[in-house]
Amino acid sequence: MKRLSILMLTLILCLVAGLALADEKCGPNLTWTLSDAGVLTIQGTGPMDSYSYGSGIPWKDQRDNIKSVVIEEGVTSIGEYAFYWCRNLTTVSLPESVASIGQYAFENCSKLVSLNIPTGVTVIPKWCFYGCKALNSLTLPEGLTTIEELAFADCESILELTIPASVVSISDDRVFKGCDRLAGINVAVGNPSYISVDGVLYNADQTILMCYPAGKAIPSFTVPQSVTSIAAYAFYWNENITSITIPNTVTTIGNDAFAGCSKMTSINFAEGLVSIGNTAFHQCRSLTTIVFPASLISLGDDMFESCSKLTRIEVAEGSTAFTSVDGVLFSDDMTTLVAFPPAATKNAYVIPEGVTTIGEYAFLYNKNLVSITFPSTLITIGSSAFSGCDKITTIDLPEGLVSLDYHAFSSCDSLTIVTIPYSCLSLGDGVFDWDEHLTTVNIKNPYTSFDRWGVFGFCGDALTVYAPAGSTAEAHCTEENIKFVVKAFDVPAPTQEPNTNAQGNDTWTCPECGTEMNRGKFCFECGTPRPQGQACTNCGYEVPEGMTMKFCPECGTKLE
Repeated sequence: MKRLSILMLTLILCLVAGLALADEKCGPNLTWTLSDAGVLTIQGTGPMDSYSYGSGIPWKDQRDNIKSVVIEEGVTSIGEYAFYWCRNLTTVSLPESVASIGQYAFENCSKLVSLNIPTGVTVIPKWCFYGCKALNSLTLPEGLTTIEELAFADCESILELTIPASVVSISDDRVFKGCDRLAGINVAVGNPSYISVDGVLYNADQTILMCYPAGKAIPSFTVPQSVTSIAAYAFYWNENITSITIPNTVTTIGNDAFAGCSKMTSINFAEGLVSIGNTAFHQCRSLTTIVFPASLISLGDDMFESCSKLTRIEVAEGSTAFTSVDGVLFSDDMTTLVAFPPAATKNAYVIPEGVTTIGEYAFLYNKNLVSITFPSTLITIGSSAFSGCDKITTIDLPEGLVSLDYHAFSSCDSLTIVTIPYSCLSLGDGVFDWDEHLTTVNIKNPYTSFDRWGVFGFCGDALTVYAPAGSTAEAHCTEENIKFVVKAFDVPAPTQEPNTNAQGNDTWTCPECGTEMNRGKFCFECGTPRPQGQACTNCGYEVPEGMTMKFCPECGTKLE
């Protein structure tokens, strides 16, 4: 019996030892140990395991105790997320046997000071050193070919970086975002793909300006005549530059190209520029006026968010795409209001008749507007069009409006009363989210649809919705626990005047109740959908039988 007990104890100890050994594995043939001094040592041969965000990392629970990492010769790779969020890690020793580093491997190692990357590594993967705020010495090896998106983002202590001659691919997605002290990017002689001039990164023939470092302290810059394209994020968050001159050779400017240039007071465009990407001037807080060239035909979304001093948006004469009226930007035919300056001092604004669309982000974060008068021609209001307009108190939308898109009136802190017309058949996700003082919403049509994610998120307990009994509004309020009161509204008589934008009178007969309709996708009387067949929701154009189109040939609206 005693011998049996000893055997059982021995077996248990062996099992425990085996489990401990399994816990210490971090690759098929790799093990790890963590000393009392905080030194994590990885040894063995072959690749390290890769892990997922926040899970599977064997030393995850001890990350805050890791101060140094020593990877011994024989280890061939560093796994994805391996040292993610090791906030007290200061030094890493990598052997020449390491040939690859996984994405996110050193993300948010905020105390890591220096690192020499082995010569066998060919790719710096996405987010690899994101948030390594103390990293001030980084040697990239000859043999490196690729630097992926956000690889060095928020490495705010790097002062200078040299791109090896072997690098042939650098992502245009915020590789150096938040590198606030990076004053120069150098490129080794012989690189076939990139060149550096005065610390500014270009492609080899200098037709693309890739990156003007955020730490470069020269206040004024003229883009060279060789440049035809300014890449996305090119001047991203440079808080030193005050003036930029762009030559007539530049035809395209990428997304966020000047975002965060908070001291920039002037940007001078030449004729020749054709397109500007999304959020290109986000948080250009010192910009007061912007004048686009007549050659511009494409302007991205959310151009001027947080441009808190921008009072006028102008377009040079001769533009066939845009026009400016009193500093407000419209499409050339005046059917779309594209952008209303965030710092325009008007407290009341009348949108001109003829406007059918208020574009996405058009009035975003305007802090002066108290009232808006909408035109009778209005059909749709785009995503976030009035989001953050926190002085607007009431909204009376016109009959003829068909849809309100995502967050159209979200975070309008003073908004109390809204009337949704009978013609409005679609309320997008979060249209009135965070409207904390909203008390009264009148919804006239019993068939107006509500986005499945809701439209009144975080609106407060004072909200009451008024709509017909049995309406979609009543069902939505019941589901979302919003106070609902039955209220009947008069049904507007359908107009018999022809739609001049369509080919003839856009009429149809409801197959359910026989009501004659002259536009729209649903019957005003009973809510039955329009008979199948492509038709433009903007101008009413009907696609000929047997044809399928992506865009309306009459007004350019995308056909769903």
